[in-house]
Amino acid sequence: MQIDLIVLRTSLHRRIARFRVLQQTYTPAALQALGEMTIPEDAPIETIPLLLPSAFTVAQHATCRAGLAEMEEELRDAQCREALVRLRNQLHIKSRFLVHKGLHSRNQGPNTRARTLVTRNETKIRLHSEKYQMSWEALRRLSVDGDPASVGWEVLKAADVRCMEDEENLERKAQRMEREKGRRLKRKRELMEHGMLPAEAEEDDGDAMDVDSGPAERVSENRRQVSWIWTVTGVAGRDADLEDGECYDVFPSLIPKLTSVLKLYELNGRKRTPEQTDGARKSRSSASSMSGFLRRSIMRRRDGRNELRVW
Repeated sequence: MQIDLIVLRTSLHRRIARFRVLQQTYTPAALQALGEMTIPEDAPIETIPLLLPSAFTVAQHATCRAGLAEMEEELRDAQCREALVRLRNQLHIKSRFLVHKGLHSRNQGPNTRARTLVTRNETKIRLHSEKYQMSWEALRRLSVDGDPASVGWEVLKAADVRCMEDEENLERKAQRMEREKGRRLKRKRELMEHGMLPAEAEEDDGDAMDVDSGPAERVSENRRQVSWIWTVTGVAGRDADLEDGECYDVFPSLIPKLTSVLKLYELNGRKRTPEQTDGARKSRSSASSMSGFLRRSIMRRRDGRNELRVW
């Protein structure tokens, strides 16, 4: 599939032009700051900054319409949440790619194709990581005095972007690679002493593999220390916040059907008219499967076992 960059950049240019018109009314400081920048004429449209409120100073914030900073804060918070979800998804894919490569890829051709898939997935992982870092930095600028502790999200470092492996596993992998490298160097020196290799041969550092380039070693689950990206659910970082919103905010389309099921239950215990009987008979088939699902969900929530999941 080919991507037509000209069409995409033209569409983006039109949308940014409409956005600049809105900035004249709500954030005039953005246009002033844009005029002071030195932007080449041939610069791609996607490299020109939008200049949202997070890019302003305290003095420039006074010229903006009230409430815009809060709107961007909600936007950046949603971007952090989405970037973490997509990052975890791509790390899951990476783990499965590496397992498949180690078990089923043999010879040069299959190994090259498998490595190409892993490299392509690494690009997506880096994209989502950069999106989270940019959103986190914007939240830090919007916070009081730029304090990172008031952002509500953890700082994403390069060491945090890893699959569900223990830190001890990564250290053991690095130590094993160092031992293997030492053995290769020792063997190479022996060959050079016997004249089987030229004296000017150097060790190729490019043979070293990435520490996270293989499947995780087996560790008991009670001793596993995973990265924080696998444990954080939101700003508060508590599972209760996620579970409280699952049953009520996830499926708004279930509300009409839930109402129909509840009406059907109410009519079962009393005398019904012929019209009500006919309507109940028609809706019983479509509502039977959903009624069981809703009844089990309500019972789980009543027992404190909210097991409803949507991803």
